[in-house]
Amino acid sequence: MTLTITNPYTQALTNAGLVDDMSAYDLEFVPGTLSTTCETGGSAASLTLSNNNQTLTLSAGTIPAGVDNGSTVTPGICTITGSVTAPGNSAGGTMWNAIPTNTLTNDQDVSNTTSASDYIYVDPQSIDVYKYFPHTF
Repeated sequence: MTLTITNPYTQALTNAGLVDDMSAYDLEFVPGTLSTTCETGGSAASLTLSNNNQTLTLSAGTIPAGVDNGSTVTPGICTITGSVTAPGNSAGGTMWNAIPTNTLTNDQDVSNTTSASDYIYVDPQSIDVYKYFPHTF
């Protein structure tokens, strides 16, 4: 999964925060697979998981400033990437990941004025179930 955050303003958005909650579809972020470019060289962003790895929180992020090209602004872009999985009892199919309106926070009080969403397709045939039978030697 890749979550792309764009900044159409010519000022960086500092101390940025965002919450992505996938619990409505019982999807989970895979620990150890998360990374972000929403930081500057002097300020590291934080990505944390909670709610049984179903909720991802970005904090202390920096979204780069857009570049003024005279008549247009090329937005600043940062991303959050990571793997997502469904539990073994998932029926599979199309599931939606949504970021509600006004979820983005930062020191400049600029937020997302519209929601963002996209689908995640879970192939039930790709879900493996492993059983472990301990052996006594």
